[in-house]
Amino acid sequence: MKTIKRILFLVAVALGLASCGSNHVDVAEEFITNFNTGNYDKAKECCTETAKQFVDMAIDFKHKPVENWETKIVKDSVSEDKAWVWYLNEKGREAKLELSKVDGEWLVDVKK
Repeated sequence: MKTIKRILFLVAVALGLASCGSNHVDVAEEFITNFNTGNYDKAKECCTETAKQFVDMAIDFKHKPVENWETKIVKDSVSEDKAWVWYLNEKGREAKLELSKVDGEWLVDVKK
């Protein structure tokens, strides 16, 4: 019985850690993919409160999900508690996403 409880605990911890990835690139990719495919609730799980407002605003402005979206990360950069990820947007142009480390966890951050 103890072994089963330990296994279930480890599985729960692993799922919790994997919800938005473990590094800034994973989090960015998770956010970009979910946002662009219209899975906004999942996208907001990877966001700061300010970025969640941005997602809500995009929904209000009728953001159109992209079918068969494939996230293509071009490059990334990290400086202590800030990170930037460049990716190709739906028009094939390079776009930049900023992330901040909040309580040891990387989250997408949008500056107003």
